[in-house]
Amino acid sequence: MLRIKTRSIWTLLVLALLTLSMGLVGWLVTRQTADTVYRFESQTLPEISTALNLSEGVAQLAALSPYVADAARPFLLQNERTRLEQKFHELKLVAANIRDDNFRSELEERLNRLFGFVSELITIVEDELFLREDVLALRFDIDDLTLGVSAADSTANSDQESAPDSALMAFVGTLDHLTQPDQLRLANPNVVEFQEARSALAGIDNATVSAKAENLLKTVHLSHQRLSEFRRRKPYLIASIRAQSEELTGQVNLFVGDLQKSVVRQRESVAEAVNQGQGWILLMSLLMLGAFIYSARFNYGVTRDLEAVTRDMTKLAEGNTDTPEPTIDRSDEIGDLARSFSVFRRDALQMRKVSQDLKAQTKLLETVFNQIHDGLSVFSRDQRLIAWNRRYLEIFELSPDEVYANMGLSEVQSIMSRQPHRNLTIDRHPIDMEDLNLARLESAQTFERHYDSGKVIEFRSQPMPEGGFVTLYRDLTERRTMEQQLIQSQKMEVLGQLTGGVAHDFNNLLAAILGSLQLLNQGPELEENQQRQIQRALRVTEKGVALVQRLLAFSRKQQLYPERTNVDELLEGMMDLIEYSVGQNIDVTTDLQAATGEVFVDPSQLENAILNLALNSSAAMPEGGKLIFRTRILPQVTEDRGQSRNEQRNDHELKNGDTVSLTVEDTGSGIPRDLQERILEPFFTTKPVGKGSGLGLSMVYGFATQSGGHLDIDSAPGKGTRISLTFPLDRHITAPMPSEQDTFLRVNIPSNARIAVVEDDPDVQATIVQQLETFGFSTDCYERAEDLLKVMFASSDGVFPLPDMVITDINLQGTMSGVDLLAECRQRFPDLIVVLTSGMPREILESRYGLKANDPLLPKPISQATLKKLFQLS
Repeated sequence: MLRIKTRSIWTLLVLALLTLSMGLVGWLVTRQTADTVYRFESQTLPEISTALNLSEGVAQLAALSPYVADAARPFLLQNERTRLEQKFHELKLVAANIRDDNFRSELEERLNRLFGFVSELITIVEDELFLREDVLALRFDIDDLTLGVSAADSTANSDQESAPDSALMAFVGTLDHLTQPDQLRLANPNVVEFQEARSALAGIDNATVSAKAENLLKTVHLSHQRLSEFRRRKPYLIASIRAQSEELTGQVNLFVGDLQKSVVRQRESVAEAVNQGQGWILLMSLLMLGAFIYSARFNYGVTRDLEAVTRDMTKLAEGNTDTPEPTIDRSDEIGDLARSFSVFRRDALQMRKVSQDLKAQTKLLETVFNQIHDGLSVFSRDQRLIAWNRRYLEIFELSPDEVYANMGLSEVQSIMSRQPHRNLTIDRHPIDMEDLNLARLESAQTFERHYDSGKVIEFRSQPMPEGGFVTLYRDLTERRTMEQQLIQSQKMEVLGQLTGGVAHDFNNLLAAILGSLQLLNQGPELEENQQRQIQRALRVTEKGVALVQRLLAFSRKQQLYPERTNVDELLEGMMDLIEYSVGQNIDVTTDLQAATGEVFVDPSQLENAILNLALNSSAAMPEGGKLIFRTRILPQVTEDRGQSRNEQRNDHELKNGDTVSLTVEDTGSGIPRDLQERILEPFFTTKPVGKGSGLGLSMVYGFATQSGGHLDIDSAPGKGTRISLTFPLDRHITAPMPSEQDTFLRVNIPSNARIAVVEDDPDVQATIVQQLETFGFSTDCYERAEDLLKVMFASSDGVFPLPDMVITDINLQGTMSGVDLLAECRQRFPDLIVVLTSGMPREILESRYGLKANDPLLPKPISQATLKKLFQLS
């Protein structure tokens, strides 16, 4: 049995032969038809077209003749002549294309005759126009004739006015009328006017003038005669042109009729050739139809068996491995395919197993890909996005519709960069993203994107061996915030220690200045001007003392007197002062919801902190705004209950660890992000010189931290500022703490007591000594503790009397401090009163010198009022 391939080849060969035969017959018929059409197009049609063009051109020549005859200007006549000559030239070219020699010769003869009439007409019209212009030019000679006569008469009769020559004037008037353009267009000369001109000529007395006038009259008369001849000749020429045109048109029409007969003969020849071709094509079509019927029956059988095999193969491909082997009894290719079914079924089973394994691995990879905490993206070598995970979209706040496969890197970076940001290296240097994108294809790259909102994203790119790169994205915002808070805390701690040390030095300076000024102020013979100057200096010194206290507040080393304080009640009591301080253009409102919450703080320092915050908010709202005070009781934040710091606690649910939050919020200009890291530093201010010390917020920060709380700032330019003070809520405070009045140091000594002063600063020592002497005490001065002890040991042996009291600085020269001196005196001289003084904060004294809580301490600078309270003097 023949194979499918062999049968198909034979069938195609038969069909190809029949098709070629049909094509050959069609080609022969078409070739014969094309030859006939070619002869028609190359001979008959051009002849017809030429004849029609001739007829049209001749008609145009006849139509242009009247326009030539009526031309009123030489340039118009020249244009018409050019057109006629061009048209005649075109007609001669058309006539030259006619194949019939007899017709062409006769046609050219008639065209030459026609053009002769046209040329004569143009010449006559041209002569007529020139003659008219000559006659019109004679008008100037007529005017000259009149002017010449007037001049001659003027010379002859210089002493009297001369009357014009009436005969000459009549002649001139008649001749002027005869030379008018309308007279020149008359068919015949005006005989009457010429007779009048001759009569007037006879009456001219001046012989010279008469001769000139006669010549002018002859010239005008001759011109009129020639113009009349031209006007009589033009109608004849126009009629001749029309007659020649009609004869040419008739001759062309006869020629076209002969051509039409030739066209009919050619059409009959083409029809006969087409009929013969149709017969042959019909025969070939019947043969091809038989071949197609055979091919269709053969293909039907092949298709039927092939569909059966395909159906079974499809079931096998869909996973139905139980499909029976197809029963097709053929010895051709389809039979071979049916018998190969078992091989395909075995391969399908193996492919199913491989596919299941691949699906499991793909699912595992997708799970890992989408569950990792970092964002991930993969770009190809031509910087096209290939893959990404869900975290990638979450980090950059993109919707799934915005990102698609094969997306360009520049387009991806464009939608990722909608929020203002900076691209920085790890060491905070700006980078060029275009250069970086190229470098990511070659080597590992790491950089960070810092958004203006505070968000920080880390990029870690790694090139792939096949080209392209993969990038991990990590949100570092929380970690960087914690790092910044740690750095800020360390910086503030260092600044606090530095500030505490500076405060000690200032206190020593202020001790000498304040004491000296107070002593001067007690002078009995001070003039009024001197008293004012001293008072001014005292006020400035007291401001310096207050400044040092504010520095100590920032460094968390100031002396506090905490007590149980209800924040709501304290705020309500301050409202009048706050409203007065911030001004009338600021709307002050309260939202107090911590009525039962009490904190353990120094109320006076809390009032000072609140007032400082209110004044800062007022300065940020020069045009007015809103100032809001809020209080809340916030629950303790624990991991197991997951409560937010902003969740309010009900009053009856108060628990240990809860806090009271005091928030001061304004609608002012806000604080730029780059300044928020520095606003807590001492002496940092954005106000103009002389408008602020820069210690307000730093003092509030120090007070809050020293009181066990913390300060939070939330601000943005144009959106206002919110500052929160949070203090722990202590439910176990039962006994009130002693106030400043209760804890002030007091001693009892005789009015004529002798006091030993131990101070290594000569100025401070001299000031204290002079202050004590004003109260009637006698003093002994020492610079080192060892010097005093040496004297006191000698006094114990009866050599010198012991002092009644010792006032000693703590930070002294030598090996012993004031605290060491106090301990030695308590051991060797228990009845001796020893008072310590220092400009350092108590916490530093405790950590550095071992000062105890019950040790008597008098802070520097020491004023007269402080000494009076110490000695209980009125």
